[in-house]
Amino acid sequence: MPLPSWLQTDSAKTNNQTLFSALLQYLTGTITSIACSWPMQPLRVLVVDDDPLVLMGTVDMLMDMGHSVRKALSASDALEKLQEDSDVDVLLTDQTMTGMTGLELAQLVNAGFPTIAIIIATGHFTLPGFTPALILNKPFTQKQLDEILCLSLARKNSIS
Repeated sequence: MPLPSWLQTDSAKTNNQTLFSALLQYLTGTITSIACSWPMQPLRVLVVDDDPLVLMGTVDMLMDMGHSVRKALSASDALEKLQEDSDVDVLLTDQTMTGMTGLELAQLVNAGFPTIAIIIATGHFTLPGFTPALILNKPFTQKQLDEILCLSLARKNSIS
């Protein structure tokens, strides 16, 4: 299977092993950036954060990047929104929220909506073992957000 056109590295070849290798290199810091282009329509992103200011900042960044964004102030609100309309490419959730953590939300979304790529944003969290999500460390820049969106789609496409 060829490497997706929106994922390009300095050592790109056209097979799944190279895709896995590129992601592993990026995640371990061997390569420091992955350039993405979006030949498809903008992504549909559901952003979840119980801090309204952080939520607004993240939504603004994503909209500035041309993505379609929905927002939720809690994990339960996010699940309700997904039940109403699951037409979402990426779930971007905070980790530390009242009621349900981002990891708990990620596990529920992965089980109920397996086509949605998941990113957990946090300033102080290490994931135990395998998770259906990638981690985005806070604070983050728009470039870092763009790169993790690319990685989340690559990861979701490689394990689907």
